[in-house]
Parts: sequence; C-alpha cells; structure tokens
Amino acid sequence: MTADLTQEKNIVWLYDLKDYPWLRERFSDFPQREGITKAIISNHRRYAEEQIVGYVELENDAPPTKKGRNKFTRRIFVLRKGDYEAYKDHYSFPTESINPLTVEPKQKGLQPSKTQ
Repeated sequence: MTADLTQEKNIVWLYDLKDYPWLRERFSDFPQREGITKAIISNHRRYAEEQIVGYVELENDAPPTKKGRNKFTRRIFVLRKGDYEAYKDHYSFPTESINPLTVEPKQKGLQPSKTQ
C-alpha cells in the first residue's frame, strides 16, 4: 500500500526517539486525518505484536484514500516484538526500517546506518 506523502502535515512521536535507533515505517488506514485512538494502539500491540512509536497527521483538506469508506492512509512508525533482539548485530535491518531522526512530513525516512 502506498500513500500520497504530499498530504502530510506533521509527525507525532509517542516516545523519546533516543530510545529507538531504527523503526519500521509502513502505511495503515485510519478513520481520521489526525490523532490516533487508544484502541488502535492497543489493537496493534495485541494483534500485530507491535508498538506504535509515531504516526503522521494529514492536512485538514486531505481527501480520503478509500473512496466511499472515509479511510485515510497514513504512515506509522512501529517496532515489532523481538525486533531489536533479532537484529542486534546492527548490520542488518528490516527492509522497511528507517532512522526516526531522518523522518519529515512529505518525505520518507532514510535507512539506518549499518555501523552503529
């Protein structure tokens, strides 16, 4: 799934980024342009076994990405259960991993350095 990054307004981080050398960047559908509910956070943790660390908010006039369903595709930044243990060598990362310090609205994050 891809989204139009030009509709992004800002990024909200739920945790201090110094604790996250890299995160997974992916897209998810939401019923609103801004914010995120505690239920969505809880469902990601329970069913996808991932922690949402941050998410993108869209411009107020961003159109729905799912016509007739009022859904908005937005980027989220997550860490899956066991990620840092599985990639503890710091020389390999999931293909969707990004350095969270390089994330900006309207542009994808850069891959993490392999020399940490």
